[in-house]
Amino acid sequence: EILNKKVTIPESQTDQNTKQYFEVKSRIRPGEEYTIKELIENMLENSDNNPIQALNQNLPAEYSYNVLRDLGLPEPEIHNGKSNWDMTVRLYAGILRSLYITSYLTPKYSEELLSYLTKSTFDKGIRAAIPKDTQIAHKFGEAALLNSEGKVETRVLHDCGIVYDPNNPYIICIMTSGSDIAGMLQTIQDIAKIVNGSIL
Repeated sequence: EILNKKVTIPESQTDQNTKQYFEVKSRIRPGEEYTIKELIENMLENSDNNPIQALNQNLPAEYSYNVLRDLGLPEPEIHNGKSNWDMTVRLYAGILRSLYITSYLTPKYSEELLSYLTKSTFDKGIRAAIPKDTQIAHKFGEAALLNSEGKVETRVLHDCGIVYDPNNPYIICIMTSGSDIAGMLQTIQDIAKIVNGSIL
């Protein structure tokens, strides 16, 4: 199957995580071989951008667009060679919901993807606000928006996931933007605590 296909990361590929504020624990190295499954796993567990180029080069373009279309997601807009994806809280939550109720992938693959998300190494957002004995499957993302001089003008920081409370599981998605990372993290934690307290 395609998940077991092996691909080699080009020697020329540069680190795609250099502009990230949070250190990425990437296991992907140029010149080494990985399966598609390993690339996906690393991307979800570590929020690693390095597998993206290899995945785009080794998966048919129509495959990605079919997934976007099937899930009702907009196609990325390309500006000056860079993609801009207008992702919203509602759209992101919809993806998580489709995995939770296995409405798009088979139960086997839905559960596999969610298992990767439960191993997320990012513990400063939603994870920090939820009791340690409650499992969550979540994905955080960040991006730096540069000004005309190439300097960071503002940052976006998102954390979305499924909280597996045994009595009342729920989906939560928090998206922030600004220049104060510490303040953005605090906002995510505060909202997650409020939601967790009100739902349970």
